[in-house]
Amino acid sequence: MNKVIICSWILIDEFKRVLLIKRKFNKKDLPNYWSFPWWKQEIWENNIETVAREVKEEVWLDFEITRLFIEEEWWNINNYFYRFLWNYSWEIKIQDEECDWYWWFFYQETEQLLIYQKIKDLLQKLYEENLIK
Repeated sequence: MNKVIICSWILIDEFKRVLLIKRKFNKKDLPNYWSFPWWKQEIWENNIETVAREVKEEVWLDFEITRLFIEEEWWNINNYFYRFLWNYSWEIKIQDEECDWYWWFFYQETEQLLIYQKIKDLLQKLYEENLIK
């Protein structure tokens, strides 16, 4: 079984809201779900190269990694997850093929959204660490 690395990025604005994207209805993984922007990493790339390419492709942001927020390993399915916190600049412009919409949410607002449980857990952790309101 090949190792799969999945990276996502967590953007938080000056009001302590988090950016979530709504995935297209026709996507294979989590259609119509709200999530952090994420991608599967190609085997020959390192995280920073993947991040640079995907951020530009999905929302056209300039960015700076502030820290690795969480790293998870799911041994039973050989997946590795990396969640990064970011600083950003410029206006967000989403990639139409990937997302239907994006929005900045306060933690309580996310409770009404269709969100995968792992993302809900991460949002709660962000809230508990006072990174989002």
